[in-house]
Amino acid sequence: MALFEFIIILKSIVIGLAMSQLLIGFASSLQDSEKCKPYWLHTLLVATVFLALVQVWWESWPLS
Repeated sequence: MALFEFIIILKSIVIGLAMSQLLIGFASSLQDSEKCKPYWLHTLLVATVFLALVQVWWESWPLS
């Protein structure tokens, strides 16, 4: 394996962990909807961060 492949694997693991944390937080906020009301700005920021993570992952593949 080349150095690039190790970096891509590490980057994919970090991005995957970040996505799973975002999705776990979103799912728990949906389950406890009576305790905490969803706010539009927070939902927008979560969606933006999720799309940014997907974009970073997607743009790293052609660099090989």
